[in-house]
Amino acid sequence: MGLIKIKSQFRLNRMVNYSKVILTCFVLLFGEKLLAEDRYLSWVEPKTQTRAKINLRTYELLLEKESKGWFIEGKIKLDTGILTQLPRQVKSNYFFFKNGEVIRFVIDGTGLVYDYDVRKKELVRVDNTYHRGFNYFSAKFLRKGIIYSAGGVGFWNYSSSITFYDDQLKEWEILKPKNEIPIPIAGGYMGYNPKLDVFYAGGSRITKYLEDLVNEYSDEIYRFDFKTNSWTFLGKLNPDLPYKKPEAILWTGDLFLHIENGHIYLIDPQSNEVWFYVANNKVIYSGFDQFIYQDTVKIFIEKNGGNSLKLSISELKQHSTYWGKFYTSGVPEYWYYLGALVIISFSLLTWWMRKKSNKKDLLFFNHTEKQLLRKLLALNDEEYLTTHIVNEVLGTSSKSLDNQRKIRLNFISEFNKKLNKQFGLENCIERNSLPEDKRLTVYKLNPHVRKELMGMFE
Repeated sequence: MGLIKIKSQFRLNRMVNYSKVILTCFVLLFGEKLLAEDRYLSWVEPKTQTRAKINLRTYELLLEKESKGWFIEGKIKLDTGILTQLPRQVKSNYFFFKNGEVIRFVIDGTGLVYDYDVRKKELVRVDNTYHRGFNYFSAKFLRKGIIYSAGGVGFWNYSSSITFYDDQLKEWEILKPKNEIPIPIAGGYMGYNPKLDVFYAGGSRITKYLEDLVNEYSDEIYRFDFKTNSWTFLGKLNPDLPYKKPEAILWTGDLFLHIENGHIYLIDPQSNEVWFYVANNKVIYSGFDQFIYQDTVKIFIEKNGGNSLKLSISELKQHSTYWGKFYTSGVPEYWYYLGALVIISFSLLTWWMRKKSNKKDLLFFNHTEKQLLRKLLALNDEEYLTTHIVNEVLGTSSKSLDNQRKIRLNFISEFNKKLNKQFGLENCIERNSLPEDKRLTVYKLNPHVRKELMGMFE
């Protein structure tokens, strides 16, 4: 009897082991497909105002029919290799080109750009970028046929940069403004006005990822003018606006539609006015998708089919009441002009005084230049500064010999130009060969320059 029990237990253990092996093989072979999450590139057809999407796992094109759900319209053409760098969750913005024949998708949090040919039903990747994970929740907009991206968050840091996609280089390039915006651009009130050629940014949500994960909200609003390539501070946001807990903020091209508790704030950042729309006969939801085309706002309530809501922007304006100011105005413009005048006058006076006095002690050196001069001044008449010491001062010791030489030559050349303007002498820092070994280069100061500088560094 005991032998039968042992044999039965042995058979049971063997069956369990076989089951584990089969399950492991099954997961290895099919687990990725079983666990794969469907990812989509989605858009709304402007003419029909219906949704469409491409399933990036099955390569199927799906079209939504009002209140009837989604229907498969065949498969698209693509090289599957173009999808390998997509993130696990895909969120994208889309823009229409060539009269709607091409839809360009920009994948959020990456530099990935895809073009979908509507007529050919073909998806291709058009960018050559490698960077990703740095610009989630950035504002993307089309300006004069070029896609721009402003701000974003990634790697626990926030950005306030503006980049644009260069079709020729197939890369994202950065725009270099005359001044910097002092707040991050991430969510809140973000929108580009094509008529004024300006971009608004304010009310950004800032999460302290490396501290307590508490959300903070910027209470400032700024405007970037592409014509002047500069940021302007508009003012502080009205504290009575619920910008710290927005249900949804939509941009129509000249107005922000701030949806909150079933009502809408209509915000004009140009005129600095806010109107309030009370939805008496209908409940307004932010929905899953929103689409704005000309005077119409269409809100898709659910992710997969279901009801939708259409709103007329002109009717919203007509039935709204004035609520108040969007922001408290910043410094009046005439103060900027007065400040600029004072700065220019002071600069001219300083320049004239320097030219008149011609004092050598007014020459300013940066930290690296001062370090090198102190090393040179510490030498006696028969001593030299070796290239090794110069490399240490320049912080290039860890670089290749070729790079060290290039950086060293460029630095000495530019520094000599600066010294030449002050002392009127060529080669204030002299470059010689070491007498004992002509292969080695050494440096020392011109005796006249040395005498002048000794007084400055006493």
